[in-house]
Parts: sequence; structure tokens; C-alpha cells
Amino acid sequence: MFGVGAREYGGEYARYVQATAVASPTAKSTPSLSSSQRIAITPTLFPRQTSSSSSSSGDDELPAGGLTVTQPAQTADESFYKIAAHETITFGWSFTSLKTQPSRLFVVASCSQNGYTYPIAASPSGIAGDATSVTWYPYGYRMSALANGQPDLLAATYRLIIYDEQGISAAARGGQFSPSNALQFAMYFPQAYTPLARESEILLTSQNGHVDHAVVLQWCLIALQSLRRSYVHCSPGHSPHSGFFL
Repeated sequence: MFGVGAREYGGEYARYVQATAVASPTAKSTPSLSSSQRIAITPTLFPRQTSSSSSSSGDDELPAGGLTVTQPAQTADESFYKIAAHETITFGWSFTSLKTQPSRLFVVASCSQNGYTYPIAASPSGIAGDATSVTWYPYGYRMSALANGQPDLLAATYRLIIYDEQGISAAARGGQFSPSNALQFAMYFPQAYTPLARESEILLTSQNGHVDHAVVLQWCLIALQSLRRSYVHCSPGHSPHSGFFL
């Protein structure tokens, strides 16, 4: 009986020692991990690193965004527009090198003569950021400006300026919209109609208000020449040498 109990006790002790050796922090051996366990643990211990600056560094490699004016056509000659009722001006453009579309666009015209900036699609309303044209009614602006004591339009050269919510003086950035001020155009006021009789009166009068007889004689000669041509062409059968001559 004693021998059996001793053996049982000894077996229990051996299992205790073995369990203690495995759990003891001072043990020399450590449990090994299978390959499947190592693969499962690796992503947790060593997560993949991603760079948050990749997009910003990519922008630096892009040219500055902006636009190219397509209307009026970019030629060597300056475009002239009339400031009159029912006369509108349409400016058109296409975007270039844009990675980020503007939220809003603002359009103004800067006058070379007085330095004033006239609103076309001004802040804060402006136009949609993806718009590719804007139509201006200068005469309508002029009537409103005169009624409200604002600067009138002038017959002068203007520069078209288009910018976004970053401001009219925003710095150029890769892929981002940059202000445009490349287009120049001119505006003028149409002259009132002058009747022919009044024009003749003006031409025949010298600077001191007296009739210039030399000019009167010249006009008489022109009138007689015109009458002669009418007589020759309107009289069938007449020789070019018939009639009278001056």
C-alpha cells in the first residue's frame, strides 16, 4: 500500500515540477510558435506604414493650375466692345492642370485709366467653380453705377481678372487654381448719329465761326461732279462726252 501511494505521490510531484518549469519566468525554454501562428501575429506587431505626405508631395510635382481664355480668341489684336443698350460681352475659358476644382470663381475688370476694379461676377456670390464662361452687361452696370454714385465705365483698356476663393493674389500651387489676368480688352461709347446737313454745316464753318469760302467752293465742285456722273449714267444713248464738263 505504501509503495503504491509513494508512486502516486511521486507522479503528482513530477507533473507539478514540469508544470512549474513551463510557467516559470526563469525557465530556459520558451514555447515555440508554429508558422501559422507567426503569420497571424506579424501584422499585429508590425503594421504596414503609409505616408501621409504622398499627396502633398505629388502636388509639388504638378504645374500650377489655372485657365486659358478661349473667348474672345487670343489674337494679336485687342478686342473692342461697345458700351450700349442690349450689348453684352461673353468671356469663355478652359481649365488647365487642375487637380482640385475651385468652389467658386470671381470675375472683375480692372481699368487701366482710373485703376478701378469693376465687378462682373464679384465676391461674395461669384459663379460656380466649374463654370467656363460669364456674360457681362456693361450698359446695365453703368446705369446702376450712375444711379448709386459708383464709378462710371470709361472708354479705355481693361484687364480681365479671374480668381477663386483663395483670393485675387493667391500664390501659384501645383494642381491648384491660380488667378488669371492675361486677357486685355477695350470698351468704347458709340457716337450719336449726325445728320448729313449738320455735318456739312460743321465742315463749312471755320474755327472762328465764319464760313470758309474755300471749303464752300470745294463742296460745290464735288456736288457738280456728282451731278455730272448722274447725268451721264442716267441718260441712255448719251455719249460720255455729251453733257457739260467742269
